[in-house]
Amino acid sequence: MKKKLLLAGLLFTYNFATAQSFDVEALPKAKKLDWSGSVGVTATGYTASGIPNRSNPFTWSLNANVNVRVLEVLDLPFSLTVGKYQTQFTKPYLQFGISPRYKWATLHLGNSNLTFNPYTLSGHSFVGAGVELKPGKFRFAAMYGRLNKAVEVDTSVGNTKIPSFKRMGYGVKIGYGKDDNFIDLIYFHAKDDANSLKTWQDPEIQEFLGDANTLTPKENNVIGTSAKLTIKKFSFNMDAAISYYNRNIADSQSLQNKKGINISPDKKLQYAGKAGIGYNFTNFSIRADYERVLPDYVTLGSYFFTTDIENFTFSPSGSFDSSKGTYALSVGLQKNNLDKTKTETTKRFIGSANISYNPSAKWAFNLVYNNFSVKQVQGTEPIKDSSRLRQVNQTFTFTPTYSIIKDSVATHSLSVTANYNDVNDRNIITREFTNMKATMFSFNHSSSFVKKSNSINSGLNFNRIKTAASTNTQYGATVGYTQSFFKQALITSVGVNYNMSYVNAVQDGSIITGNITAGYQFKKHAFSFNASLIRSNSKQFESYTELTGSISYVLTLR
Repeated sequence: MKKKLLLAGLLFTYNFATAQSFDVEALPKAKKLDWSGSVGVTATGYTASGIPNRSNPFTWSLNANVNVRVLEVLDLPFSLTVGKYQTQFTKPYLQFGISPRYKWATLHLGNSNLTFNPYTLSGHSFVGAGVELKPGKFRFAAMYGRLNKAVEVDTSVGNTKIPSFKRMGYGVKIGYGKDDNFIDLIYFHAKDDANSLKTWQDPEIQEFLGDANTLTPKENNVIGTSAKLTIKKFSFNMDAAISYYNRNIADSQSLQNKKGINISPDKKLQYAGKAGIGYNFTNFSIRADYERVLPDYVTLGSYFFTTDIENFTFSPSGSFDSSKGTYALSVGLQKNNLDKTKTETTKRFIGSANISYNPSAKWAFNLVYNNFSVKQVQGTEPIKDSSRLRQVNQTFTFTPTYSIIKDSVATHSLSVTANYNDVNDRNIITREFTNMKATMFSFNHSSSFVKKSNSINSGLNFNRIKTAASTNTQYGATVGYTQSFFKQALITSVGVNYNMSYVNAVQDGSIITGNITAGYQFKKHAFSFNASLIRSNSKQFESYTELTGSISYVLTLR
């Protein structure tokens, strides 16, 4: 194999888009300039027998990282990677965003994102400017910028770029109140530039994209509101919006109306919203939430959310026995086909219960139950029993834990986890093939000794999955040991895991895995070593052995 030297890339980023904001008042006291960095090298070896190699026999890489920090708020990270491992090249990119804050005012410049409410502007990145003002009880936010840049259609083989028009947008939110009591009014507008792509109307281009990815310039106007009310133990919250969405602003011809709240197939007026109420008692709270999103609701201020859904959730929770125990329950009902145009309506029941009890410092118990049920009922056409979807999925998990702490000298923990999963398909045709019962038990132990700077862990496990076709069973054990030396400067560990598998009570094979690690830290120098072994024996598949080892060194520059 021909050796290749790969310069993976010099990465230079200004990245405030991930919420690096700062207080302007703190700048005079901030350190003007600082930097930190490291350089490291890693070498990895791999070998396998019984199967073809799934990795390169030998790889190495040299990594360097430097971060320049200006005024304790602006980070300029540089990274360089040189290695012999694969043939790819990452080009440099540049992003810039800054969010200075002064008392009740925040300014966003460059790459930013804002959220007004879930159905209007909701975390969509933009390149432009934004502002948030909260003087007293007055609430104001606004933004203007580019939501998408123009990306031409590329018909070359292997291209993964998604074509898009240049999209500009702006939004305003104005409201009154504090975070626990407020009301906001919202307007958001986004529009594609139909002239930003030259070839989108070419029939061959549209044929290449296909019906599912038809490329058309879009426009969206959204009016929304958000509110929250808190009166002592009572709370109420609400988010709602109405969206006017034109899927093709280049086509001004009004087409035949469809059933629903449609102005035309390309112009649709839809709404979405959710509301919730709650009340807190001394050791008990209760909450109810309702959400409804029409099938074709669209806002270009959000990347994705579920549509065509009606959801009701009831959630009581509380504590008992002087707060030694807690519980949280939830019951939800969902359905789709809100405009009654689909051939079937899918209904879901989602229930859960989580109960925890800690009667003493040594004992802890946790019980979890989940139920997910789905069924289809008639929509515009009758459903045959042979094709009707109806399934109930239940899961029970019980975990008792016993812990012993001896004056911070030693800590011991024993836990048992029992899990049972039942998938019950109630379709008269498919249930023979899809019903499944899964049982899992595990016993885990861990002990740590502070004075001896070591710890040991062990465990036993049992798993069984039963279907109409077969019963698969797996037994296993694991053990591990960690030892520290030289006041935690050198940390070593070893671990072994062994599992046997059976198919219909006949042994199918076994797999053993082992690993050894060591790490040494001395001032600015760090050394690490890792080796792992996998040995698989199987009667149905190929038996094989894999061994991987790596060694690395990192020097912290500052």
